[in-house]
Amino acid sequence: MVPKEVTGISCIESVKSVPLLAGNVDTKIYTFCGPRPTTASPDEITFEGIKITQASADTEYKVCYCAFDCFEPSRWQVVPETLTVAGSVFTWETDPGTILRKTDTNQFDVTVTRPAFGSHSLNDGWELKIVRDYYDCDVDMDTAIFASAAGASLTAPACAGPDVCTWTYTLTAGLPEVGKYLACFRQTSSDSFTAIPATTGEKFVVVEKLAADYVHPRGIFHNQLFSVLAGGQAIDVELVGTRMAVPTMGAITLTTGTCSDTSTYSFPGEVVPAASTDMTPPTLLSASSFTDRSTDATLLLEFSEPVVMGEKCKSSSPPSIILRPGSGSAVEIPCNSKDLKIGRASCRERV
Repeated sequence: MVPKEVTGISCIESVKSVPLLAGNVDTKIYTFCGPRPTTASPDEITFEGIKITQASADTEYKVCYCAFDCFEPSRWQVVPETLTVAGSVFTWETDPGTILRKTDTNQFDVTVTRPAFGSHSLNDGWELKIVRDYYDCDVDMDTAIFASAAGASLTAPACAGPDVCTWTYTLTAGLPEVGKYLACFRQTSSDSFTAIPATTGEKFVVVEKLAADYVHPRGIFHNQLFSVLAGGQAIDVELVGTRMAVPTMGAITLTTGTCSDTSTYSFPGEVVPAASTDMTPPTLLSASSFTDRSTDATLLLEFSEPVVMGEKCKSSSPPSIILRPGSGSAVEIPCNSKDLKIGRASCRERV
């Protein structure tokens, strides 16, 4: 595998199956590597964009090369001579060791040290900045995320002796800012910034998530996108979420305005309810009885499912409920009668 301090080149994992008498044995290999060469000739080949961050000690690296059919590990050959990268004179460490994106103070310290006589620069000119790992050290530090106690200055506000300086930062980080950062350092303002390693050999300053960040908030996922055709066929809109209450009291609306400002609401379309597939009418399960027609009484009709007032009940000739007593004439009650009360599973009529 490519060492973690090397960037600009990577190899993806694949599986090689080796047939043996006892059966096939699968082995993980890392032989599909990139990028491709920048230039090539019969005598030499060039790869660009590869960077090696200095470690805390001198490090030797083997250079492996494959000409063709690179899936087979045997195709990879070690280039004669090793590549030696001198260790970094300067190293850093943080306090606290684990940096969470949000704490009581949101502050952390980065201390840069060098061994005695490692270099001869004055530490009052040392400069440090923290840059996202997918950039290089030529990029400016985002002071909206890392606010230094020294203000806009990149020099250390506090040094202890000639070989130790400390920078204090106030961290303002949301979830998008969680991740890895380079500690970019230079000894004087005329030098170029270079990434330096931690005293433990780690390459990155890491901003970690809080424990609560691993639990997605209850509700629908935001920023879901849908596509519809004006004047086209009605479609179902399905929102995806997590741990939503069932049944839910939530509601949605569509607007060309702002969701937080109801005065800007505007939507030229309309909600089209799904066509019902229920073709079986509700059946009468039971009906209470009454005998005295000279006084008000309550008649309870219980159906097999909830009933609603249909469109025909709003017409000029609505259907009626016909009550046939044991004696006397039948009583006819139009379904649009103001005395008809429709509940969840019953109809009540004052007669």
